[in-house]
Amino acid sequence: MLHERHPNQATTCSDIGDVHRLLGDYKKAIAFHQKALNIQENIECNPLECATTYTNLGETYREMKDYSTALTYLKKGLQIRENKLPKIILI
Repeated sequence: MLHERHPNQATTCSDIGDVHRLLGDYKKAIAFHQKALNIQENIECNPLECATTYTNLGETYREMKDYSTALTYLKKGLQIRENKLPKIILI
């Protein structure tokens, strides 16, 4: 079994959260996504993985019609992506 602080543990928790969201079990989905974030925030992980977890949380809250909380998490995911992804210049 992976150590609680291993990046793959966070990814797995987030994936489990996605499945619970798809099943409509939003409480469990949120719990697993929060667990993933807790792991990601305590290790040096790829910031884009954190952004994905924030986005997954936002999607869960959106499906629950908690739009204010959804927007908070979705904006956090977007902010991380804007700061970490290379800038693209369109001509």
